Amino acid sequence: MTGVQTCALPICSDLGQWDAALATLQCAELSTATQEPWASRIRYAYADVLANMGRNDEALKDYTFALQRNPKLASALMGRGIAKLRAGDMAGRTDIEEAERTKPGTTARFAKFGLMP
Repeated sequence: MTGVQTCALPICSDLGQWDAALATLQCAELSTATQEPWASRIRYAYADVLANMGRNDEALKDYTFALQRNPKLASALMGRGIAKLRAGDMAGRTDIEEAERTKPGTTARFAKFGLMP
């Protein structure tokens, strides 16, 4: 991800410009098979934007992809848990509990942004 993309993403997200945020994240690194920690964070961010756009099924796939590379990424665990619950899958609670165990305070941080299970 370029420096411009890194700066543009939070601006687009904060303004609710989800299409722009999604376009910002569509980079070569998104489809990389690398195990580097940054790859899971890009996938998590992509999933988060998809979830905010109401594209829950796609978001679930990308949260899972991120977690395959970094199983302890608390934000991805929380996002996937919320997405599962939105889809009616009560197993989402397990992801949410694991996110809180992995990084205490994750639930409270998400609640500040109105993202609650």
